[in-house]
Amino acid sequence: MALLEVEALNVRFASGDGPIAAVSDVSFTLNRGECLGIVGESGSGKSQTFLAALGLTASNGRVTGRAVFDGQDLLTMPAPALRRLRGDRLAMIFQDSTTSLTPHMRVGKQLMEVLMVHRGVSAAAARVQVLEMLTTVRMPEAERRFEMYPHEFSGGMRQRAMIAMGLLCKPDVLIADEPTTALDVTVQAQILSVLRSYKENSNAALVLITHDLGVVAGLTDRVMVMYGGRVVEDASTAQIFAAPRHPYTAALLRCRPSLAHDPEQDLVAIPGAPPDPRRLPQGCAFGPRCEKAVARCGAMPHLKPVGPAHEAACHLAEMA
Repeated sequence: MALLEVEALNVRFASGDGPIAAVSDVSFTLNRGECLGIVGESGSGKSQTFLAALGLTASNGRVTGRAVFDGQDLLTMPAPALRRLRGDRLAMIFQDSTTSLTPHMRVGKQLMEVLMVHRGVSAAAARVQVLEMLTTVRMPEAERRFEMYPHEFSGGMRQRAMIAMGLLCKPDVLIADEPTTALDVTVQAQILSVLRSYKENSNAALVLITHDLGVVAGLTDRVMVMYGGRVVEDASTAQIFAAPRHPYTAALLRCRPSLAHDPEQDLVAIPGAPPDPRRLPQGCAFGPRCEKAVARCGAMPHLKPVGPAHEAACHLAEMA
């Protein structure tokens, strides 16, 4: 059952150098019990897509399209109603834990407020639930950390506090933006296990925004690849890894080191740099970096079916 349906989402920012096309014509459906991975290089529009859907776009941004959650369009919803949903039925774990926590408030109190505001529980009950959640996300010495301020936490502990905050109200949709970036490998595995268990036991939908293809392979059901603010491929995780149909997806997979990699051989890198969103190239944004580009790539390719439950925005994929 569809929980979130995004249709023709566009995000533009005003700047002194002209409009910035952060997100262009993005459409997708997120179902209950599904884990959707969003991958792509920095600046591809991954985070901006979901910030826009949650009404968190910067003041110089303009958002058009539709983002329907449980029958309600989030983009036209009155601000007070949207605030009631955020942190409750819709939650986002932000990438930058340093700026996501209020510096002058103890961490435990910040987490308690989530339950007290959205669920109306007492302070005593909120404290118990917060301590349980901090333990769940493997916060060391949870009771002592409860009384500490964000600056007394390591980056990894701040990230775990943000993950706990996102899970407290048991949201229907949890958006995790690079949730394991600041964590070591062991804790990363523990956190991913927590997220997997939450998705499976709650039948919630999970969005995982990440550059780590190993995390994608281990947790997601479906992958949406973004480049230059657009979706360039959308398919099941198994299809993406076994038979990518867009050259950019294939290039990302080639960049990934493996246990079979010859240490004497250099890793493959994608030539060039991501496009400037203020001056996107005509046609396919990946064209200038694509080793398979042809004259037809000067015209914008649109996302089209290239197989069962598999879409790609590539003229070559259409012709295959």
